[in-house]
Amino acid sequence: MLQIERIVSNKGNGDIVKEIISLENLKNLIELNLPGNALRVIEGLDTLSNLKSLCLAQNGITKLDGLSGLSSLLSLDLNDNIVEKIENIGQVKGIHNLMIRKNKLDSWHDLYQLREIEQLEALTMEMNPIYSSDYTYRNRMTQILPSIKMLDGFPISWRQGDPYQPLSPEFYELFERIAID
Repeated sequence: MLQIERIVSNKGNGDIVKEIISLENLKNLIELNLPGNALRVIEGLDTLSNLKSLCLAQNGITKLDGLSGLSSLLSLDLNDNIVEKIENIGQVKGIHNLMIRKNKLDSWHDLYQLREIEQLEALTMEMNPIYSSDYTYRNRMTQILPSIKMLDGFPISWRQGDPYQPLSPEFYELFERIAID
């Protein structure tokens, strides 16, 4: 019996995914990568309870929804979409790595909902309207999420302008944990 564990979109043949359908029999799927397609909503994932990594970057997703069945999800990539609000984030309480760079997030108040993700260690938020200056942004994010360990690919303790600062062993351990093989 064939067991598919990973699906990666291949647009080399010109096919663009517009909706996620017919995945209900792929219960052992652990990775789903559909970047650069024409998805507008997150749907059709309810039965993928073993999914650990979901990449829906570079689509047209406007809302965080349709993630409630993903109880094993560790990494969620929604970079380069048009998400305006952090909402329904409680659907993915177990994720460790959330990438939501270059969206339309502009409210500090909405970011407090990220506290619902108790396991969150790495967050990528740069290039959203909320990002005004690196100093203000990083300080504000550490106030909102005091347990975050990595922000925008750098340790939370990273000092801008010091390229020679050492990285702690904890950084490398975290980097290994959030990398899904």
